[in-house]
Amino acid sequence: PLLAMLQIYNSMLQAVGQSKSATKSLLIGGSIKLIATLILIPTVGIWGGAVANLLCYGVGLLFSVIFYSKFTGSYKSLVKNLAEITLSGGIMTLAVAVIDYIVENIYLSIGLSLLFGGCVYLASALLLKVFSKTELMLLPFSKITLKISGYKEDI
Repeated sequence: PLLAMLQIYNSMLQAVGQSKSATKSLLIGGSIKLIATLILIPTVGIWGGAVANLLCYGVGLLFSVIFYSKFTGSYKSLVKNLAEITLSGGIMTLAVAVIDYIVENIYLSIGLSLLFGGCVYLASALLLKVFSKTELMLLPFSKITLKISGYKEDI
C-alpha cells in the first residue's frame, strides 16, 4: 500500500504542476533507502533490505502528502482520504490473503487475487466514498458507481 499511495500522491503532484515536489519526495525516500540499506543489511541481513524499502516508501509518501497538502491547503480532507484509502487497501489485502490461503495452484491464485483483489478494492473504495461525486461522474460506468457509492444521480 505504501508504494501505491506514493505513486498516487506523486501523480497528483505532477497533475497540479508540482513535479519538482514529486521528485524531491522520491529523492528523499531513495536517499533514506540507500543509507538504511548500507546500515541494515550488514547488521540484520536480508530483513534489513525489507526495512529499508518500507522506510523509503513511508518517508517518500510522508513528504508527498506534506507537499500536496501544502499546495492544496487540504489538511482535514487529506487525513480522511488517507484513512479511507488505507482501509480499502487493508480490506483488499485480507481478501487476497484468503484467496492465497484457499487456492493451492499458484497461477490460479495469482489470477484470482488480481481479479478479486481489484474488485474488492474498488467496491470498498466506492462504499467508503473515497471518490467524490464529480470524480465518479467521469468514470465510464458512472450511473453504476454513483449508485454503489450512495450518491444521488442528478445528471
